[in-house]
Amino acid sequence: MSTWPTRVDELWKPLEKIPTCKWFDHLLVRVEVEGVDIYLNDTNQYAKLGTTNSDGYPGLFLSRGVVEKIRVSSSDLESIKKVRYDIKLKDNGAAVVKVTNLFYGTYYQSFHKTCAEITPENRRRRHLAKTVSISQRAVATGEYITDCETYPASEIFTVEIENFAVFQGGFCYLRLPGLAEEIKYARAENRVNPISLDDLDNQSIKVVLEMPAGRSTLDLSPPESFDLVFKESGMITYRSGWTESSAQLSEKDNQASFAVELIFKLKSMVLNPADYKELREYSRFLANPTSRTLLLKLPKVSYANTYQLSN
Repeated sequence: MSTWPTRVDELWKPLEKIPTCKWFDHLLVRVEVEGVDIYLNDTNQYAKLGTTNSDGYPGLFLSRGVVEKIRVSSSDLESIKKVRYDIKLKDNGAAVVKVTNLFYGTYYQSFHKTCAEITPENRRRRHLAKTVSISQRAVATGEYITDCETYPASEIFTVEIENFAVFQGGFCYLRLPGLAEEIKYARAENRVNPISLDDLDNQSIKVVLEMPAGRSTLDLSPPESFDLVFKESGMITYRSGWTESSAQLSEKDNQASFAVELIFKLKSMVLNPADYKELREYSRFLANPTSRTLLLKLPKVSYANTYQLSN
């Protein structure tokens, strides 16, 4: 347990005043190289130098006898997986989906290990599993590309899906892939006691849908934004809207793009029942099909809000 949206003094005081080996159960070696802290002893040969599995957790710094949070030296060493779906929708409802996964921090270590040790047959099976995870009707097109020689590591593949969107009565509707449908720690309606949230999957998921020319008026779309902030523990962010380039197109030459972005960036934490209610409300929002469903009117174009994708 490392970060606390609402500080629980009854739990923090023993940690600070009487630290024991039960809480600090392994040793990290910190080396400063050219002003950058490098932690040794909790990673392997596949890790990016400077990353640590203990990022965000409390550490007992022996030289000063104080308890502080362990932090990596720069934000690009933090552990997060960035996923992007670029979807090109065709006039007949089929779609070409390009998936790009980027691996940072400890995600890089895990993916690098997988790529270094995987056999050709298991690599083929992994590509197949990735393909059907998009849709049971998906067919792989192009190569399965992985690159662990650069940081962050990357994984890229493309699929084609027939009947990705359904056309009926002057409308077209579809469900966007890849977006979370719940928060695994928030399945119960209420809690009486605090809950510890650990082993959190930090992810940034972007889905960009390129419409067929002249078919981009939205009759139903996800909410524009929904944020949940836990002070020092991080946040969950949801954004949707037309991309800026789409807003600059005229109705005549229109081929607009709509984007949805969902970011989980949380540290391990303890939630009080009052904080849990907010987490449960966000999970309920993600479970609602409207958070990942688009209904398009076919004839004319109208742009309400624009959306700036983050880098």
